[in-house]
Amino acid sequence: MAAPPLIVPTLSPSGAIHFAAVTQDATVQDIIDALSTLDDVKEDILGGLEDCGWDVQKIRRSPPSGWDEAELRQFGNGLLDRNDKISPLLNSSKPPSLQRHFSAFPLSSHLHTPSIRLVSLHQLLRVTLTCLRVPDLEDDVDIEWFLARNVTAEEVVNGMIEEFGLTKVMGGVGGGNIDYVLEEAWVPKTGDPVTTRISSDANVSHIVETPLRPSPFPANMSARRIIRFCVPDEWYRRSKSRSLSLTPIDMGESSTESSSINEEDDESGGTEKQRPKLGMSAIPISPQTTGSGLMKRFSIWSVPPSSTALASVSSQPDIKQPEPESSPVVPQTTGGLWSSWWSGGSREPEKLKESDHTGSKSTGWYVEGIRNGKSNDTRLAKHLITLRVHLSTAKVAWIETFLDQEKGLEALSTLLGSLVGKGRKGRKLGDTEELVLLEVVKCLRVLLNTAPGYAQVLRSPALVTYITFALHGAGSKLRALTCDLLAAICVLSLSEGHRLVVGALSDYRVAFDEKFRFEELMDPLKLESDTNNQPTEDEGVWEARGATMGLIIALTSCSDALEERILLREEFSRRGLNEIMVGLRYIGPPESLVRQLDAYAEERFEDEEDLREQTRGLHEPQARNKTEDQYDPTLEQLVRIRNTYPGPFLHLELLLNVCEALLQRFITPDFKNNLFFILRTFAEHLSLLDDLDNWSRFLDQFSTSLEPLI
Repeated sequence: MAAPPLIVPTLSPSGAIHFAAVTQDATVQDIIDALSTLDDVKEDILGGLEDCGWDVQKIRRSPPSGWDEAELRQFGNGLLDRNDKISPLLNSSKPPSLQRHFSAFPLSSHLHTPSIRLVSLHQLLRVTLTCLRVPDLEDDVDIEWFLARNVTAEEVVNGMIEEFGLTKVMGGVGGGNIDYVLEEAWVPKTGDPVTTRISSDANVSHIVETPLRPSPFPANMSARRIIRFCVPDEWYRRSKSRSLSLTPIDMGESSTESSSINEEDDESGGTEKQRPKLGMSAIPISPQTTGSGLMKRFSIWSVPPSSTALASVSSQPDIKQPEPESSPVVPQTTGGLWSSWWSGGSREPEKLKESDHTGSKSTGWYVEGIRNGKSNDTRLAKHLITLRVHLSTAKVAWIETFLDQEKGLEALSTLLGSLVGKGRKGRKLGDTEELVLLEVVKCLRVLLNTAPGYAQVLRSPALVTYITFALHGAGSKLRALTCDLLAAICVLSLSEGHRLVVGALSDYRVAFDEKFRFEELMDPLKLESDTNNQPTEDEGVWEARGATMGLIIALTSCSDALEERILLREEFSRRGLNEIMVGLRYIGPPESLVRQLDAYAEERFEDEEDLREQTRGLHEPQARNKTEDQYDPTLEQLVRIRNTYPGPFLHLELLLNVCEALLQRFITPDFKNNLFFILRTFAEHLSLLDDLDNWSRFLDQFSTSLEPLI
């Protein structure tokens, strides 16, 4: 029996997909021969131009760490050797994000995402794009882009963004949706170039053929014409101008405690010193004190008998309103939201003196130092240390001015985003940059310990994502601080904060190409093969493990939904948490970590027992008392199919399992509905298929039916 044909989806420069039916051992030349003779392919790409030959290009897939100039030069124009086999390209080209959206059936998995593009070698259907001011690409990098005759500038821009995985939104102050454009530039050997913006609906092939404007330079001045892919200079200048000079930092006697860059965080005092470390201050768990509801799920954190704040914690902290103007200003004491849980105190806003805003150490002075500083400059690290110490003892009114008027949290978010962005591109941070990153996280921890900072953090999903990205390649101290901060966000807001952190960890998986979610989060808990050479507690490893376990407990305990808590624990079990916990107990961990392990195991057991009780209470009465007229029609239909078609019903059970797994995924409802629409449409078309000889026609019809969705 002859082998079935290989269906190869091939993208054209216009964005259309053409399918070529070739043999299983087909080469690139076979694809060219199969498609280049079709009239609709010629019309789609050439649009009336002369046939000057064809080639096949491998579609670029942006690596997780982003592109650098060396990788782009190595890739070149991506044209394949005509003797290369096609089958290996189809089996290894799907991007990780799309692999998660479709089942990987051997005969059809490659059909969902084309991996090759058919291009014309006509000189008017290729253009060299020079990059400028593009956040994710080096300046002056040349990229050869192939065109169709009717492709517009907007389609070229969208294609570049998609193929190179370029950033669409820039967070922080001065951020927003990034505006990518094409420009025609006449570049002389000396002097500034003259540029002209290319309209989004302009035909790029026609511009390659005829310039938008003739050379503005005299004939005796040699000037060359280039097409730029860039972010306009005015996009960066649309807000107030930014000074590149760092504001001098006065490290006077008032900041003696922070004059050393390497000082320890706990020496700063204030609210930071009083804040409890989540998961590290645990008390022994007694069987008779497990409690119920929220208190039971937070049995890992200790609360003095006199305090009942934790039992009544809500999504918003209990902060008193500001005093009337006639009331005297009470001297500010250190402390914050978390310390009030243990001490019963709360932090009240005070009047802001005029000197607090106009002095040399005003809120504006601190924010400008962050915005104008360079991440590899030790002065910025010293500046952040000074800010952290000041935040720890500052009045709430001063902090409100820092956050609301001066946009201090946005400045910290932008700085943090730039630092973790380098990690996404595979670039290792320098020693000074690592120190700056650590100090930014410490400043955020102090701000989260105040009512204004707490509220703004919950309104900043991008900031929570940046904090999570700081875990990538982090040392023990930075990892402990980051996990501690994320756990606090979960606990302070049981609904919104927990959702933000879980979503940020999902973004982490995509950004750093994790095979499974929570994979790298588990790394500090894992033991080396030689347990006799384990790092000591002095080296910070136990602190990182305790903070990591505290974050895991917060993730699996904060949700009010029993099913979600169980699903998250099952996901951690698949990552190997159960085996890791056994190994940690074997090597004799600190007592605090033992209490965490006990609490996690106890809470898991109680939730599973509650689920079993709910299941028994739901199904046992129905099994005894259900009458004929109470049966669900869908259930009756499944029973009838099982009795009539016992063999095919096994496949239906597997399909139901796939649907259930899809329902349980943490994706948006709209995208989930789209996936079920694709699945249902595929099944409907499949029900009309008579035999596999019509498979190619079936795929064409199926692709056409998805055009409104795609």
